[in-house]
Amino acid sequence: MSKKFGKIGLNARSCLTSAFLLFVLSFFGMQVSQAQEQHPPSPSDSPEASLLAFRENGIVIEAGRTIPTYKSLRSFSAGYKPGKRLVYRRVLEQDWMAAIGFGFKEWNLLEFETPMSIFTVDHEIHRLIRINHPLYLAVGIRTSFMVPALNDTIPPKRYSGYDAEIGVAASMQLIGRITNQSTWNMRFERWRGTKTSRLHAYEVAAGIGIDFESKQSRVTN
Repeated sequence: MSKKFGKIGLNARSCLTSAFLLFVLSFFGMQVSQAQEQHPPSPSDSPEASLLAFRENGIVIEAGRTIPTYKSLRSFSAGYKPGKRLVYRRVLEQDWMAAIGFGFKEWNLLEFETPMSIFTVDHEIHRLIRINHPLYLAVGIRTSFMVPALNDTIPPKRYSGYDAEIGVAASMQLIGRITNQSTWNMRFERWRGTKTSRLHAYEVAAGIGIDFESKQSRVTN
């Protein structure tokens, strides 16, 4: 009985941690947005006087590190090599951005001291908040279809010891422009699987984006 209540307590703490993280990200985004409304950008910050902030479409390549937490610490450690991700993103409205992508998260199995990859197919939605042109904050959520695999090859070779899961994540990114057609981004996430409590992690990643459509999105208006 005590073990049962202990598991319920751990699951409750995990849910509260994820909810608190999403609340903090949303609160920070709201504060930045309010600050921008109180202090409108100067003419020198306008799109006409500087590089374009975002274009409607773009491709992003990311490399990142996945750090297990909660129950995942019993079975995994961070991978020796970085994870990889390819993303197509699209600015939808004045301050919203959606993206789809796929990639691999890299872990090590502690029991066998061998690497294990998690193949993911993702969909995400972010609110874009202007910090100081051309630097933006993106706060949102992501859902993923996750398949534990033996290695990071396509098609992935399924790892029989773990089932495929649907994952959810609270996500925050900083996005800035390098040139008129390229961007950089830094991403921080807390994600977990929803089928079991075996897959929990923090993720830190960095990426480079290429815009391939010249039409300027309305995010800078």
